[in-house]
Amino acid sequence: MKTFLIIFLSCLLFIYFFNVNLASINVNSSGIITDRNILIAQDNNPGSAESLFPPCDDFSSVTFPTAPLSIEFTGTNYWSRNSVSAYGIGTGSAKFDFFNAPDGTVQSLVADFAPVPPSNYLTFDQAYASLTGSLISDTLVIQGSNNSGSSYFTLATLIGNADGTGEINTAPSTAGQFTPSGSQWRPKIYLLPNATNRIRIMAKGGAGNNLYIDNICVQFLPNGGILDIGCTMQGFYRGTPSAFYGVADTIRTYIHRADQPDVIVDSAIAFMSPTCFFTANFPRALSGTYYLVMKQRNSIETWSYAGGLAYTRGIHSNFDFLQFNSAYSNNQFQVNPGFNFWGMFGGDIDQNGIVNLNDITLVFNDATAFATGYVRTDVTGNNITDLNDIVLTYNNNINFVSVKKP
Repeated sequence: MKTFLIIFLSCLLFIYFFNVNLASINVNSSGIITDRNILIAQDNNPGSAESLFPPCDDFSSVTFPTAPLSIEFTGTNYWSRNSVSAYGIGTGSAKFDFFNAPDGTVQSLVADFAPVPPSNYLTFDQAYASLTGSLISDTLVIQGSNNSGSSYFTLATLIGNADGTGEINTAPSTAGQFTPSGSQWRPKIYLLPNATNRIRIMAKGGAGNNLYIDNICVQFLPNGGILDIGCTMQGFYRGTPSAFYGVADTIRTYIHRADQPDVIVDSAIAFMSPTCFFTANFPRALSGTYYLVMKQRNSIETWSYAGGLAYTRGIHSNFDFLQFNSAYSNNQFQVNPGFNFWGMFGGDIDQNGIVNLNDITLVFNDATAFATGYVRTDVTGNNITDLNDIVLTYNNNINFVSVKKP
């Protein structure tokens, strides 16, 4: 009797703490539970990092689709499982065959789950290339519902443009059927409104090329991480009235996957203060290891040190490019020998990753024209292009200064 009472009380506690909806459990005639949605038990703690989509679907199973995913389609189904996987990690993905689907085909991957509390996100990885010569765009629409599909709200409408500039384009166009390499994937992340209980990933055919989806998750995530970044540029550094002083300017910062450095995960634009410091927010990146990459209007693109650095959502951290060996292959100019401070090489006017004759010509032409103001040929940050800018650019040219990255 004591044993039965303990088991009964334990069941009641499980139902209370994990909010299991007993009415949603389906049992077949043999008494076997058939609805995997029971596994999506919502922890009443809104800070839980446990996925509501357990496990996140990485399409490793040869069965397609696996619950809670299902397919909405009429006629011929153009969704299938494929053996390629995001970033070359894993064994499968979902493929939509835009290549063979007639123009106007609309088919979707759909998943139902327990209503989500705040701070839950839909995340997945995606790959796509347009069909060479195609005049019609393929489309991927990301939708959610808080009433199990009676109505939907749209999180994003992503276009696959023939010229490769669309939101779902991750690779150059191709004349044959597209199969992605490990570096031809990009991550997607969408904040789900409170109480969302269904997602729909809708492919709208435009007679284009193949689309691949992998690692679909609905999960709680902390807010994006914040990075305080120290840096300066070779010609912009002043070192007075303090060692941390230079001309302020706009910096573009990117984070790239450490295992696939060609894959940009997130980016930020910030104004670097005269104290050689700025703050960047990365709301789209998941916790992981990344390269930090900086770009400025006339400096060499600069990558963080080899191996990447740890990034954690919800954490306020810092990285200082002023320090020796903080850049990849220490590819910076020593701006202050006394403090051993380093700054981004200047002189890459055309932003092609190398300081060459074309950069010198651009600076020389502006100098002879007495160009002033916020111009890209002003590599010393004094709002005028003059002999000092020519000399800096020339010296970096003869020293074969160029971008260094993994």
